Amino acid sequence: MLGLGRYQDAMADIDKALALNPKIPIRILRATILSSLGRSEEALAEADRAMADPSSPPETRFLRAKIRASAGRNADARDDLNALIAVHPKPEYYLTRAKLSPASAQAERMSDLNEALKLDPRMVDALMMRAANAIEMKTFDRAEADIAAAEKLKPGLSRPLLLRSELLERQGKLKEALAILDSVIAKYPDDAQALNGRCWFKATTRISAETALADCNAALKLAPNSPAILDSLAFVKLREGKFEDAIVDYDAALKLAPKLPASLFGRGVAHLRKGERDVGMADIAAARSLSPDIESRFAGFGVELTEHASAVSTTR
Repeated sequence: MLGLGRYQDAMADIDKALALNPKIPIRILRATILSSLGRSEEALAEADRAMADPSSPPETRFLRAKIRASAGRNADARDDLNALIAVHPKPEYYLTRAKLSPASAQAERMSDLNEALKLDPRMVDALMMRAANAIEMKTFDRAEADIAAAEKLKPGLSRPLLLRSELLERQGKLKEALAILDSVIAKYPDDAQALNGRCWFKATTRISAETALADCNAALKLAPNSPAILDSLAFVKLREGKFEDAIVDYDAALKLAPKLPASLFGRGVAHLRKGERDVGMADIAAARSLSPDIESRFAGFGVELTEHASAVSTTR
């Protein structure tokens, strides 16, 4: 039932089993189903009940960490992962903890990814995440090596190609970067991540910017609840001077991911352009606290704050 996505039926079966024997160790499975159904508070309570059993295996704590993370309880999730790593480190524990690191903790995230790959050098998810982090840290040789390793392990996978495009963009090789994005989308026309990547590329580089909105809209149809896509869509509208529309999309992105630095900064800029200085600067301050280099990143896109803060350029 669960494997088929029939969560309600699976829940009914679990409840029947627990009614017959409350000590059956399946409460963490029930918690996972509740989390999948969006019933976060019930899922968290059930996961705690599962952990109350002194005989619960390490997998129970790991599943609780993931349930806590999906509910936005990152600090609690990290507590579980710290406890697991202290006793019996596994690559998936390090990878999950790396995913929970804030944007400002690049070195901490890299350390966890290095540990994961020491334990499992063929862990493609860790290789790709380390490559993405290396691009952010401008250690391009590290990124190139990890992308190449991921491509060798999983030939034809779109994600390493998208990372290669991002790497080329950061190196100023814009035509080559766009060519890769075009090739990925030609091969995988329903890849929302690729469409979003091309939308963001076009909007931030001003190359074929007139088709950026179409790419974002196509991506959003495929993944309507993606904060990354909503953020890209909002940036396109910010660029076009449609500040109210941009704020609506940034609001939607931040509802799904409240600590997304790019959305906070972009929304702040949109508010400033509307003359709403206090609320705009509050967003910008929050973005800076999460990502100290966010302002320089946006400046690279041609979106700059002047010394007076309320005067913002969105041209390049």
